[in-house]
Amino acid sequence: MIRIKTSFIQTTRILLLGTFGLLGALGSMGQTATLSPDELVNWILKFHPVALQADLRIDQARSSVRMARGGFDPVLENETAQKTWNGRMYYYYNRPELKLPTWFGMSVHAGQEFLAGNETLSTDTKGESNYVGVSLSLAKNLLMDKRRAALRTAQVVREASEVEKRIALNDLIKDGLDAYWEWVRAFEQVALTKKIFSASEQRLNLVRTMHAQGDRPAMDTLEAWSQVQQLAGMLNEAELQRQTQRRELSNYLWADDLVAYLIPDTIQPDASSRRMQAAVLSDEMAKTWVNELPKQNPVLQRFPFKLQALNIERKLKFQELLPDLRFQYNQLGKGYDYASTWKQPLFQNNFQYGLKLEMPLRLSMGRGAYQLTKQKIRETQLDQSWKQWSLENKLQNRILESSALQKQIDWQEGATRGFEQLMSIEMLRFQQGESSLFLVNTREVRWLESSSKLLQLKMKSKQTRVAIDQLMGNLY
Repeated sequence: MIRIKTSFIQTTRILLLGTFGLLGALGSMGQTATLSPDELVNWILKFHPVALQADLRIDQARSSVRMARGGFDPVLENETAQKTWNGRMYYYYNRPELKLPTWFGMSVHAGQEFLAGNETLSTDTKGESNYVGVSLSLAKNLLMDKRRAALRTAQVVREASEVEKRIALNDLIKDGLDAYWEWVRAFEQVALTKKIFSASEQRLNLVRTMHAQGDRPAMDTLEAWSQVQQLAGMLNEAELQRQTQRRELSNYLWADDLVAYLIPDTIQPDASSRRMQAAVLSDEMAKTWVNELPKQNPVLQRFPFKLQALNIERKLKFQELLPDLRFQYNQLGKGYDYASTWKQPLFQNNFQYGLKLEMPLRLSMGRGAYQLTKQKIRETQLDQSWKQWSLENKLQNRILESSALQKQIDWQEGATRGFEQLMSIEMLRFQQGESSLFLVNTREVRWLESSSKLLQLKMKSKQTRVAIDQLMGNLY
């Protein structure tokens, strides 16, 4: 498991790596900088655009909550109207009002009215007056309405954005670490091939000297030269892979201000990473992972939030099945004296109320919308069950793969040691004149192939462990 713990020295190193001028200075002084997996992860989290986008999505979710809360903000409005015709004032009307929406489908309002003119309606009250009242839904929108649904959904999305961030960063770090171990393998392959190439060049010089002295036939010089040429091609291919993997890894490393960063050749993997030793997995650890997967995997953690949002939608759509029954009441008062208005008894004097009922006869839209939301919930539940089973199988496969790779590494290490001993013995026999250069070259190539396969197995083992940590949500 990758644990992000950056010491002071590591932090300083990261800052040095991110500074092009200092890197050039380090290179000119002949010093070699290293890059470890922990430093890579810290670098990705600090500068990579995807990591920055993940933080922005959380900020966007918070802004959405703030916007949804606007549905419950107090509203101040004012209506003014006047009409004159041929010098005669028909009416002058002014009405400021303050509305206070509440969570339970009710809004409280208070306002003032001033009405004057010669052509007003007989039902209107002239002069100054005030009112305090409520507007209440008695059926539809009583328990849930669009304002409450929007706010609750935004709150769920805000909480889910943290999980979405984990998913994005887990995937990003996993890809970055995969590229890192590819780079380490390519780096070690170059070092390994260089070692064999250097030995073959020395042997070629030795054979040429022995041929000049009459101790070796000319065919041996051709044999040694051919081996050097073959290893030169292999070294060139290994160097090409190293350069390719260096650029692949650079995709995950950025400097400040979104400046793309290419790892210089002076950067090497740290000593611990170059050994590529995989941790041994115990049976108890594997059982713990399987049991904890539903709780820790960020992809599975996303489903409860989806279901919460859909249940909010279901409650809202259910309101479409109810009649729209709205009650409104205003307590009226003369002048602008609200205190006296409050003191008056309700439904006795100076009041106004209204009751409105509206109901579709077939409820086609309401029934369709409600059923559609229920189907979405069922679809999400099925997706959740399938995804959990799929991830559990994937985890089991990664655990089996990790155990199998550890055994293969043990066997390959033994085989590689055997090929190395055979190569050394064959070289000694060749120096004593008891073996041929062909056998020496053959042993050398077999050892190189075995060592390269060992590097490949170690890299796969590291990547498999990274995949397990990604499934368990341990990378971030």
